[in-house]
Amino acid sequence: MKKITEFSLKGNIVSMLRKTIFSCFPLIFFIISVQNAKSQDLINVKGTVTDSQNVPLPGVSIVEKGTTNGVTTDFDGNYAINVPANAILVYTYIGMASQELTLNGRVNVDVSLSESTENLDEVVVVGFGTQSRSLMSSSVSKIKQTEIQNSPAVNPVQLLQGKVAGLSVNVDSGQPGSGAAVYIRGGTQTDPRAVANEPLYIIDGVFREDLNGVSPSDIKSIEVLKDAASTAIYGARAANGVILVTTVSGKESGKGQINIRYSTGIDQQAKDYDWSSVEDYLRVSRIAAQKGINLNSPGARLTNANFGYSVQELSSSGEFGFERIALTYLDELTSLEGQAYVDSLLKNGYRTMMDPVTGRELIFIDNKLNKIRVRSAITHDINVGMSGSSEMGNYNISAGYLNQEGVMVGTAATRFNTLMNGTFNVNDNLRVNGQFTYQFNDIDQPRNTNNTINRSSRLPHTYRIWNDDGTPALGESTSSPRNIFHELYYQDDERKQFRTSSKIGLDWNIIKGLSFSPSASVYRLESNGNLFERASREITNRAMSRFNETQNQVMLDGLLKYTNTFKEKHNVDVLLGTQYVKNHYEDFSGSGSNAPTDLISTLNASETERERVTSDISTNKLMSFFGKLDYNFDRKYLLGFSIRRDGSSRFSQNNRFGIFPAVSAGWNLHQENFWKSDLISKVKFRGSWGKAGNDNLSLTDTQGGFGSTSYALGSAVRISNLPNFNLKWETTTQTNIGLDLGIANDRFNILLDYYDKVTSDRLLNMPLPAQTGFSSIRSNFGSLTNRGVEVELNGTIIAKENFSWNVAANLAYNKSEVTKLPENEFDKNRSGGFLVWDEEGNEIMVGGLAEGERPNGIWVYDMIGVYATDAEAANAPDDQIMSGFYRSQYGGAKKGGDAIWRDVNGDNIIDNRDRVFMGYRDPNLRGGMVNTLNYKGFSFRLVTDWAMGHTIDNNYRARSNGNARNNVVITNDVLGSAVWKEQGDIATIPRYDNASDFDNGPQNHVRPSSLYHKKGDYFSFREVSLSYQFPRDLSSKLGMSSTRLGMEFYNLGYITKYDGLTPEQFDGTDEGIYPRPFQIRLRLTASF
Repeated sequence: MKKITEFSLKGNIVSMLRKTIFSCFPLIFFIISVQNAKSQDLINVKGTVTDSQNVPLPGVSIVEKGTTNGVTTDFDGNYAINVPANAILVYTYIGMASQELTLNGRVNVDVSLSESTENLDEVVVVGFGTQSRSLMSSSVSKIKQTEIQNSPAVNPVQLLQGKVAGLSVNVDSGQPGSGAAVYIRGGTQTDPRAVANEPLYIIDGVFREDLNGVSPSDIKSIEVLKDAASTAIYGARAANGVILVTTVSGKESGKGQINIRYSTGIDQQAKDYDWSSVEDYLRVSRIAAQKGINLNSPGARLTNANFGYSVQELSSSGEFGFERIALTYLDELTSLEGQAYVDSLLKNGYRTMMDPVTGRELIFIDNKLNKIRVRSAITHDINVGMSGSSEMGNYNISAGYLNQEGVMVGTAATRFNTLMNGTFNVNDNLRVNGQFTYQFNDIDQPRNTNNTINRSSRLPHTYRIWNDDGTPALGESTSSPRNIFHELYYQDDERKQFRTSSKIGLDWNIIKGLSFSPSASVYRLESNGNLFERASREITNRAMSRFNETQNQVMLDGLLKYTNTFKEKHNVDVLLGTQYVKNHYEDFSGSGSNAPTDLISTLNASETERERVTSDISTNKLMSFFGKLDYNFDRKYLLGFSIRRDGSSRFSQNNRFGIFPAVSAGWNLHQENFWKSDLISKVKFRGSWGKAGNDNLSLTDTQGGFGSTSYALGSAVRISNLPNFNLKWETTTQTNIGLDLGIANDRFNILLDYYDKVTSDRLLNMPLPAQTGFSSIRSNFGSLTNRGVEVELNGTIIAKENFSWNVAANLAYNKSEVTKLPENEFDKNRSGGFLVWDEEGNEIMVGGLAEGERPNGIWVYDMIGVYATDAEAANAPDDQIMSGFYRSQYGGAKKGGDAIWRDVNGDNIIDNRDRVFMGYRDPNLRGGMVNTLNYKGFSFRLVTDWAMGHTIDNNYRARSNGNARNNVVITNDVLGSAVWKEQGDIATIPRYDNASDFDNGPQNHVRPSSLYHKKGDYFSFREVSLSYQFPRDLSSKLGMSSTRLGMEFYNLGYITKYDGLTPEQFDGTDEGIYPRPFQIRLRLTASF
């Protein structure tokens, strides 16, 4: 019965999807055919709309007076419309004076609009509708189409970085296809990178888990809803804020128009460490290995160990060509293989040097891995669209293709996307609209490449990359670090994502001011992956794995809207709505090994006893009712109220429903008759309060989970997840106070916001005693408060006839504080944490989570110097953090070159309590700025952003300095005077010691050290571009109505004191991640 139900559900969803998709195609082609038929009695008017500086204006509305026939200008200010020969066209644009022109048969009409403060009223997309900026009393930021399409970023989230106050976009990987950790106003979780911190993404009214797969070319605008007055209407999941994406619709031109955007370019690694030569590596590391303190076998690493500095002693002919490490004694190799073989090696890149330990001649190879693992990567990105409109409706069809190579070999991403939407005006009161999108992502990412710099550095110069027969060598081990070329050669690794979204709806104007808009949508996300490793000399088990995950979402919306004006000054907008959302999830994963052949890569070929297959099915539903009222009196006094009631199946029945109200108010002071100011042209006070919810639960949290286990008598079913039937909604209550200012006839606009956001009844895992048999249970406990200030500035610094300089800047400060935790016996109800000494020598508890404290603090051991001599080190405090051979044999005595750890309380003991505060993992101050300079047809754009207040543990540099894991490629820093080398050296970095992991224990490392914790503050040069808009007559000669050519640069570099590759690391530790590349793009935008 269960299988029949599942099959029926899948069949229904597929059927709905199929019907919705195919319903869009007749609509679109019907509109095209009707438009062509109608256009026979009309003339086609074309032109360009510019401002007073002759800069093209996108999005200008051109409407045939007295009708609904209208279009908007495209990205380059061009338009085309079919109208009668004597029609009157009305041109309107935000911030510009409207114009009316009688055609009198003209077909080429260029228009220049002048600035006007009376028409300066931006339209913003908000919850289930739009609203004029001047009438808003909530906090919403908007990114317009011009900004979106001017950015070289291929991911919509990444192009938002530094452009919205209060929006944090953490991009810490350069892997093509990677996303970003996004949170608004500090989020609702103590870990900023938690998935539960992500905002709610909505694309054209359809809920999405992220924006991956969406082409920026298809986006018309992005609105970021930040305060409760704007988010509460969405209820569940809106506690983290909402990001609304509106895609391009068919309003670009009257007659069909084709738009092409194509860019190509090169990505390169922006920065690298100053690696040492192979000779310097061998000198430093072999001497360090000789001095390694392993009393059981001193100097054991010098020969036949699996380390890059270990000489391989050969016993048989041909052995050297397949050793993992290409390092041996020259005389032994010559004796075994003959001089001719040695000569051939020397001709093919092998080198020789004297061993600093034995004095014998070494022969070795420089694998140049740190150079050959990177490349100049090529990117192609093309988007082709066709759109048009008439009095019968509009249509838009676009298709895009992205092929982006990664700068690290073996990495790449491919994206294919289509968008089709259209509207059909059945009559003056009824309109049908439909939309279909398809997105495909294929990501090439070898396993274990997240910390790619780390991995490659753990294969020092002498590790063999290629065997003598030309096949890739293994590297150090069968796991990590492993030679990336070995993985690429033997592994077939596929990971793909498919997304489809179909939506159909009606707009029915029942009577004047009253409309009803029902809609239905089906969204499907499917992710699958396959991994099969063919047998090699070192790995013969032919491991394989497969997974498939699907999400099917059905949404039904019904909106009743009423708009009216009473007695000319009382303006009312009322919204009543209901929403139903059903999500069905299925996942399957299986793994196996020991297939008999490389020719069969499916699970059925693996040994049965080695197979492991798991699957899961779950469904959740959300039923909602909501209402919204917006009122203003004479555009002066503003009032808004909304309420939403959500019922979520993720909760048990006694806590299933949550109610989320919000209220806002505003006062346009400048609309008052008594307001007279030549400088301040606009003043608006606004404030809001409201609640939003979070149902971030799995069904096992409230219903429990079960799994299989084995007992003496056989298999059995056990409880795998302890249920909590009393779980309730996590709620975020937010208060926002804002001020909008316009200066010099709104030439400059400033938005100021202060917010106080409290997340209570947080859904967290509460630890349980071991005797319960469970590690934790999902519970409601604790409160987190985020308070902050945001500033946004937009303005025109210079406005001349042929030159203009526009600027958009933002700055945001956020302070997170844990305000409530479950009662316990510790001060501030601290959860987790440890004891340290304060400056007066008293024990205090720090770390973990505590009431009144900011989360994610970093506590380290304070390294205040390096012992210059053994004699100086003899007086060192007793270091109880040390372990291993050195402590067991010598009692932990220090020697020259060891780190001097600060004894905080002066008791001559170094222990866990001697840690000091170093900073926080995440920034609390962020900002950005966009400068745009226009001169005639040229446009120059500079985008910068910055972050301050975070600290990074450069664990990778600690490794390369020999103060962390051994057997790592060194940098030239090790050769300098900063690193201790011999008795009497005055140094700031402890000696290079490649044996200390196994022999010395955490003597100079394997503990958080102030030496490698650095401030991560940075100022980034994110984007620079220069473009040229071809004159209209030249474009016409090229067969185009509009042409723009530009050069773009992305991720140019940083101003920072951080000594790693990138300061954009917000999880506290730099392990040598995949760096963001420097990108160059050449872009062509053309219309036909």
